[in-house]
Amino acid sequence: MSQVEPHFAKRKPRRCPVCHSANVLSILYGYPTPEVFADAEAGRIALGGCCVSAADPSWCCRDCDAVIYPERLRQLYQDAPDAFSPDAF
Repeated sequence: MSQVEPHFAKRKPRRCPVCHSANVLSILYGYPTPEVFADAEAGRIALGGCCVSAADPSWCCRDCDAVIYPERLRQLYQDAPDAFSPDAF
């Protein structure tokens, strides 16, 4: 299976680069509080898990599950593309 080229953005995109949906969510990492769980259940944020790596996406599309990385990670992708596993999120 070939790896899909990841998407990068300088800030949270207004629209998904894959399906063009406006349902782009910020991804929150770490141990969530009850308030954060409520925000995730309401679809205001996405939970990224407690394990954090140097190559984690910052945003995701609620409709098509595409992930978007911050632009600052583009060089890391060029240097070590295996760190950006499609199954990582």
